[in-house]
Amino acid sequence: MPESLVRFWLGLAAAGSVAATFQVVFWPRWPSASLPSTANLAVDGYTLSPEAGSPAERTSDLAISPTVRYRMVSNGSRPEQASPLTLQLAMLSPRRLGGFQLAAATKERPAWHMSQRRLQQLGDDEIAIGTINNRLSVQTCLTAAEKGAVTEAVFGATVIAPANRRQQLERVLGMRPNRRTDCVLTTISSFGGQQPEAASLLEAFSELRPQLKLLLNP
Repeated sequence: MPESLVRFWLGLAAAGSVAATFQVVFWPRWPSASLPSTANLAVDGYTLSPEAGSPAERTSDLAISPTVRYRMVSNGSRPEQASPLTLQLAMLSPRRLGGFQLAAATKERPAWHMSQRRLQQLGDDEIAIGTINNRLSVQTCLTAAEKGAVTEAVFGATVIAPANRRQQLERVLGMRPNRRTDCVLTTISSFGGQQPEAASLLEAFSELRPQLKLLLNP
């Protein structure tokens, strides 16, 4: 192959790499979100009954998959978990992780907006505990880094580093996303007039967590 042609293709590849990097950093693609099937979802100690969810939403900065909703009723194996709960799941995909936090993303969405919120660390997960529509609730968004995030600082720390040199090259060439910004928004709330202890909701989340990881990496 003539040297001039080699230089041409190398220059074209370099230009494509620069363009891809520029696009990722300064003009990220509009987000899209899709939640994998939850048909096999199970929580130890509970029977899950599907309920009506809500449709997908999308703006220039955030995509939300259709929300799936379940009634969680104790199956009797754990008497201490007698109070029914409500589980809501949705995939969120912000356009940028910088500045993203659940409080802002859920502010205009009554089914998710939490008041009287406090934060708690549960293993690797940052969890919000508060009330949603006057019901005690726990909430987090499990990221691709397999950590629950609520605040901007934690979301910003969940960028996945390339596993090897090939993945590094693919990212530079624009063949692999620079970072994964999607996360599984998980909200567990008390049901009706019954108000269980926060510990019961946190325990239900702990039982559910291994399956949430499969939704991120099916």
